[in-house]
Amino acid sequence: MKTTTYQPETGAPCSCKRGVQRDNCPTCEGTGQVIDFAAIRARKPVEPDDPSDYEIQARDFLKKWGIKFSVRKTNSGKCPLFCDDSKHIHGDEHRIKLVRHLTGKRLEFPFWNSLNDSQKGKEPTCYDVLACISSDLHCPETFEEFCSEYGDNTDSRKALALFRRCDSFGRKLRAFFDNEEMQADLQNIN
Repeated sequence: MKTTTYQPETGAPCSCKRGVQRDNCPTCEGTGQVIDFAAIRARKPVEPDDPSDYEIQARDFLKKWGIKFSVRKTNSGKCPLFCDDSKHIHGDEHRIKLVRHLTGKRLEFPFWNSLNDSQKGKEPTCYDVLACISSDLHCPETFEEFCSEYGDNTDSRKALALFRRCDSFGRKLRAFFDNEEMQADLQNIN
């Protein structure tokens, strides 16, 4: 089986601040960790249209940490939580279930695949889901930081409601992926 290194080890946190400075930081490119650009240039490029390498990476993560992944199409007709206009057209809604073999911990949540994938009849893969939730582990800790990071107004009830949903989901993810090494592995899925 072909093994590909996807992210070089970055190590140190970047000294930039969240928000506009981080978004434009050439050292971390918004990740918050110093990126080893020399290692990126030196590695063999991966074909972006070959999803098999990415899917293998996601499956290896699940196997390494003893996690069972399942997906079920629900099509409840509801909009995703981040959408405030029911007239938008979205992909199909699915119910994702992750179960840790050793501890029996479970995590279930709704997941919408892209409209393009829905039109092709494609179900979300473990890579699709893990790549999306890897960034959700690190929701800003305060409402003010959240607004600064995503450009929202701190005087907005809508922004506060969104922050609370994101914070709640981030806490659930951190409880499920409670091992720091596991969280680091999850962040490298991209």
